[in-house]
Amino acid sequence: MHDYKEFYINSFETYSFTRLVRTQNFEFYFILGRNDVRNFNECWDGRLTEVLGYLVMYSDVQNDKQISYIYLIEDENKDFLDITLHTRMFVNEMYTYLMNFDMGDDENFIIKKTNVYQKELLEENIGEFIKKVVDEDIPEIALNEII
Repeated sequence: MHDYKEFYINSFETYSFTRLVRTQNFEFYFILGRNDVRNFNECWDGRLTEVLGYLVMYSDVQNDKQISYIYLIEDENKDFLDITLHTRMFVNEMYTYLMNFDMGDDENFIIKKTNVYQKELLEENIGEFIKKVVDEDIPEIALNEII
């Protein structure tokens, strides 16, 4: 029998981002850490995957500003600096086509810790789940587009 500690991961070979929701002014992603990426077969890819946090990108059209929130799931053993670095690189690559947009600027990133973690998510619960994660950081009008 395998012990959970054997599979507990503190560092990751790679990171990936899975979009859950996209509207005109709002995007919500899961930040995933992946290990053992070479162990692949056609039934199960063999990767050890863990949800590390959430990325929320919000366009504030009134102030003509794009803000990215990185919500890291609280865990003292994780390398949050590495997770944050890869998340910033992901956002930068997504927005390289915008000439006047520099996501490297710290004012465009807000990093927070969260204790919101959910193993499964039904479609009808997506709006409530996102509201729990973002708390009051995103205006209600932007969140209403999700529901």
